[in-house]
Amino acid sequence: MLLNIQVFMFTQMCIKHVCLHLSSLKSLVTIEDGKLVHVQKWDGKETTLVREVDRNKLTLTLTIGGVVSKRHYEKA
Repeated sequence: MLLNIQVFMFTQMCIKHVCLHLSSLKSLVTIEDGKLVHVQKWDGKETTLVREVDRNKLTLTLTIGGVVSKRHYEKA
């Protein structure tokens, strides 16, 4: 099954919502140096998602604590 999901974000706006595991989560989305930066904070924890677009490629860098994960996507 293929899902097509569209997400509309407002930059520079802090959004508070509740996750499926019932934790209160605050999100802040900004644009820094041409990159979309999404910071999430909950229960004293913080994660950062940075999305970079270069032509037909998207790189998503996820950082939580000292762990960094990168995902690379390429448009066919």
